[in-house]
Amino acid sequence: MPTITFFIDIPVDEVVRRMSKVKKVELDRIESSKVDFYERVRKGYLELSSSEKRFKVLDGLLPISKLHEQIVSEINLRS
Repeated sequence: MPTITFFIDIPVDEVVRRMSKVKKVELDRIESSKVDFYERVRKGYLELSSSEKRFKVLDGLLPISKLHEQIVSEINLRS
């Protein structure tokens, strides 16, 4: 079992927005129906992270450089 697990959390609506931006098209019906599934998965990981000390939840809306800083800082704290 890992000693630390990072969960980079991002709201599902932001994921959908980014996916449609990359694809340059609207999400089709099948992809849209997966939103509910992704919401349940996200909720499950957030619940798990609140009960497991090894989880560190990071804000996925932050710039990559800030996420990197937080990850390095957390690793250093636990070393």
